[in-house]
Amino acid sequence: MKRLITLVLAGLLLVGSADAATMNEYALSPFAPDTQALLSLAFGGRASDAVRDDRDWLFYGLPGEDGAPFCGQDETIGFGQTRLFIYTALTVAENHEPYIYDNIEPSGVAKCALTAGEAQAEAEAVLQALGITDYALQSITAYGRISGLTGGYMVAVGQRVDGVPVYWAAAVHRDEMMMYPESNRAEINLGDGGLAFMECDWSAFTQTRQDIAVMSPEEALAVFAALGEDAASAELCYLLIGTQEAAVALPAYRFRNRFISVENGAVLQ
Repeated sequence: MKRLITLVLAGLLLVGSADAATMNEYALSPFAPDTQALLSLAFGGRASDAVRDDRDWLFYGLPGEDGAPFCGQDETIGFGQTRLFIYTALTVAENHEPYIYDNIEPSGVAKCALTAGEAQAEAEAVLQALGITDYALQSITAYGRISGLTGGYMVAVGQRVDGVPVYWAAAVHRDEMMMYPESNRAEINLGDGGLAFMECDWSAFTQTRQDIAVMSPEEALAVFAALGEDAASAELCYLLIGTQEAAVALPAYRFRNRFISVENGAVLQ
């Protein structure tokens, strides 16, 4: 597969910026990627041959073939979240194993011609093609330390809204017998041949309330102090909370696992 290195905006991540004076509230819905881009990334020149199977969510493969390449988007988890995945033919031809601890390169440099910076640029091109624009880099992990396994990089990004991070409330994970959302995050794995595979949990956000006044950081720290938290700083963010049927994003200040409303300091978690 030819290396994906188009649509890169000067190698910079699009992280946006938040208005410190006001924020918004949002309702979550499943993210809808660019379907043609999804198919092109997975199947390359054979994208027009891809067919959908009979599952109750979108899954594409090649007729008469089992295994990779394949791709899809699963919205059945609810919570306004889409699970995207792309596995290219490289996952069959090569041995990409970014999740084996002993396969991680502690130097941060993978045994391949691709550099970490190039991997980041190619990962951004993948995201842009799918229509993902508001995110922040979380990590770039080099792998391929074990002999016989393919060298490459895993680029991980986290979703942002209005330029600030989003976090799921602990309440949605309380019942282990129920489905629950994963962190809104994308992991893109690449080597010298280009994209190997990608897994992504992402949401779309529809504004339901706007121009919510945001208390000052000093006021937020005073609220945390009153709650017994020794906070030296507080992070602006959105707290994602709700049910499988309806989830919302509330503007919040965060310190560790404690969240308060930016509007009035009410404890959200």
